[in-house]
Amino acid sequence: MKEKLAALRGELESLKHLAEEMNDRVSALEALLASIEMYGEEETQPSRPQEFLSMDSAGSLFDDTPEVLWKAPQKQDTASQPWRKDRPGTPVADMRSAVTLNDRVLFINTLFDGDPVKFQDAVMAANGMKDIDELLDYLAGKGYDWDMGSDTVYRFMMAARRKLG
Repeated sequence: MKEKLAALRGELESLKHLAEEMNDRVSALEALLASIEMYGEEETQPSRPQEFLSMDSAGSLFDDTPEVLWKAPQKQDTASQPWRKDRPGTPVADMRSAVTLNDRVLFINTLFDGDPVKFQDAVMAANGMKDIDELLDYLAGKGYDWDMGSDTVYRFMMAARRKLG
């Protein structure tokens, strides 16, 4: 009887964990759907007709040195970072289990501009990757220009290394 009760408790705990994961996924999908719907509304707005310039005014447009509006993020040297050398802890099958609730809030607010969907996307992507360099390329491709020496990035990378080795 005690064995059956223990088995039922174990099954209940695993179902609770599964329900929490599903709740996280539902929340992420709802946020993604809301952002897609908002993007779709922006596209349906009528656009302004283009204005044409005379040749006289067009010539003056190219006389000045162009202003740099966007600068591509520089790839930081990560080979000497402490999170590359320190031991990450016990390996995990899913990066989400390596991130505490406090760290999750910290990462979302500081690394992912307060957007839990961006955090969820990065973690899900990390779960499908082979190594930490692949994750770094993914993050650079997404435009995350983090200070690789910061404590928050250290904590994130150590959690990622628990998954990626």
